[in-house]
Amino acid sequence: MGRMCRGYCADYPCSKIPNGDKYQFCKRCTYCGVFMKTLGVRCPCCGVVLRTKARGKKFR
Repeated sequence: MGRMCRGYCADYPCSKIPNGDKYQFCKRCTYCGVFMKTLGVRCPCCGVVLRTKARGKKFR
């Protein structure tokens, strides 16, 4: 069975932090393309493992 975004992402909103990191304490689903605030490791919408760390050189 293939992955599919079911639209549950809107139930886990994450707000931007002014004058700081773009999204702090949020996880990103690479398949759905949204930031969400959840305690789980996987996306509740499609089941993909969520990304928790930034990808830039600054944070490596």
